[in-house]
Amino acid sequence: MASLYFFMVLTPVIVYVIAHRFYGLKKAIIGSLLAACAVVVTDSVMFGKIDDLLVTELSLFLLLGIVSIKLKNDRFFKFQPVVVNGIFVAWLSWLQWFDQPILIKYMPRLTAINPEFGALLSGEPGVRFLQDASLMIIINLLVHAFIVAYTAIKSGDGVWLMARLSIYPLVVLSSIVLSIMRPLAF
Repeated sequence: MASLYFFMVLTPVIVYVIAHRFYGLKKAIIGSLLAACAVVVTDSVMFGKIDDLLVTELSLFLLLGIVSIKLKNDRFFKFQPVVVNGIFVAWLSWLQWFDQPILIKYMPRLTAINPEFGALLSGEPGVRFLQDASLMIIINLLVHAFIVAYTAIKSGDGVWLMARLSIYPLVVLSSIVLSIMRPLAF
């Protein structure tokens, strides 16, 4: 199920790059928006409720897509992850220091994706790990925002797509570093 979810999240971006190459900016953005809507619907069916994070991302897709179409400039659409990352960094920072870190807050969703997470991360070492991992998410989003912004300004669709997808290797690398720094000891 985790690989299906991963593929779903990538679909709107891949649709955009392919459609932009063959059909132009307007059709690429519309196709990407339709794919993003399909992701929200599929996620809602899988988890039984609408995810506010996905709806926020879809709303920004729509807003920045309209601006890009009106101004005939794809940079606005390509800056969507930068805007989303900025909003999420602010929100996740608030949760991290004034409420409950995001991975602890979303533990039921993580458990729904992979039930083994619940057993592995329910004790005190697991909670500390989730707190640290939540902080790493904030750092990853900041780094990712800078990479995507730079490539949106300086590069074509292919390099931008690789930059857009760079969040996944960043997460894997930071997870490895975090695992070495704070192993789960039971």
